[in-house]
This record gives sequence, structure tokens and C-alpha cells, in this order.
Amino acid sequence: DDEINQTEIDILCGTYHVPTGMLAIIYILFLSWFPPPSVWAGNGFAWLEWTEASENLFKDILRKIQRNQFQPLSKADWRKKLRGFGGTRKLLEANAQRAIEFLNNYCP
Repeated sequence: DDEINQTEIDILCGTYHVPTGMLAIIYILFLSWFPPPSVWAGNGFAWLEWTEASENLFKDILRKIQRNQFQPLSKADWRKKLRGFGGTRKLLEANAQRAIEFLNNYCP
């Protein structure tokens, strides 16, 4: 089995399940020290591919954690934090489309 399950992803991302409540309704807020795969991939980072930008982000988060200058974020907050990488996502999508076209035309 080469795939990891949600529990393993939560452990790797440092995810906390925080109960919050309003009146009689209890909500669970998911906060993590690092972005979950769904947010990571949706903001231009190719999940499971480690780049220099990925490394720099990881090191920056670690430095801030060590200095008590960072707290776990929700998925929405992670999306906002990584939003600046949307151009990368568009570039990756265009690159993938061109690769498919090339393979279809030259490698039938």
C-alpha cells in the first residue's frame, strides 16, 4: 500500500481537531502547522514534488514556530497564505496540457 490515509496526512501536517461551539451545536475546526495536500496542490505547488519554493516555505514556517511567531492555520487561512502561488498553478496546468498534446501528436 503506497498511499497514505487521512490520519497519516493529519499527523504529517500537524493537524489539530479543535471543537468549537455556538449554542448547542458543536463544530470541529481543523488547524494545521503545515498546509494540507488539497490546499498545497490548489495553489501552484505540485503535491509530492518538493521544490526550492516548497523548501523555503517549510523553513520559514519552522523558523516562525521556533520563535513563537506562528500558529496553526485553517484550510481557508492556508489558501490565503499560499494564494500568491496561483500563477504557478496556471503554468503547471498549461505545461501539462502541452505535454498531452505533444504525446498525442508524436507518440500515438
